[in-house]
Amino acid sequence: MEVVTELQKQHAAGIVGAGINVKHCRVDDIYNLGVVQPLLVSTSAIQLATETVCMILKIDDLVIVA
Repeated sequence: MEVVTELQKQHAAGIVGAGINVKHCRVDDIYNLGVVQPLLVSTSAIQLATETVCMILKIDDLVIVA
């Protein structure tokens, strides 16, 4: 909780590079650490979520409502 609170505090102060360093359990500048999230990760997550929603909608179409 303390680390998340510190992260929120830094983001509110305008420090956009602040992130949680899980190795040391503290807030650090993730850009200086060389940690960035590849676009492929975000794109894959959105694609998977979209496919999941489409499958759920198809199941609703197949269920016969009495």
